Amino acid sequence: MSFPRKSVVALIGVAGVVAAVLVSVAAAGSSSIGPPQLRVYGGGNIPVGSCTDGATPFCTQFTREFSLFAVHDPNENVTYGTLTFGDPEIDHGVRNIARVTCLAVSGNVAEGGAVITQSFTNPSQVGVPFQMFVRDSGQPGAVAPRDGVSPVFGGSLGDKLTCSNSDVASDAFGTGYFTLTYGDMAIQSITNQNG
Repeated sequence: MSFPRKSVVALIGVAGVVAAVLVSVAAAGSSSIGPPQLRVYGGGNIPVGSCTDGATPFCTQFTREFSLFAVHDPNENVTYGTLTFGDPEIDHGVRNIARVTCLAVSGNVAEGGAVITQSFTNPSQVGVPFQMFVRDSGQPGAVAPRDGVSPVFGGSLGDKLTCSNSDVASDAFGTGYFTLTYGDMAIQSITNQNG
């Protein structure tokens, strides 16, 4: 059986409208606003000889480069992500790769805890936990103030890390932050739509 062309076009148009209405109704009926997901991501470079801006400054003896992607999903109560850091002049870019295990955010500052999963310069570091803080000072490309990153605070093998708002408020345990020479950090709180 064949339909005239106008009828086929009309049927397709009606089917499309019905499908759009059904999808909209299903989505509206089953979605709810969940708690915000926290996301911290970015990376950058700190040249040799740079010092932090805190009450107890720390100066780096080598160039530092890092990249970070960390997410805390409160719906699943899980934190995940990856942090890489190293000295591009000595380590050819990456010294350690770590799995992010905790994240705390307050305003424009975040604390991430991670465990080293690969070490290219010292294999005995695998499994060692550490903490690092980042500061998101504004929009990407802004001249001043620049984003910042703290020194890495290492723990001992087997330590269980926690991230907390009291840590975040500590100005990176008093050391403060290196100013990124280049790079950018972003800290976001995103409300999820659960379906």
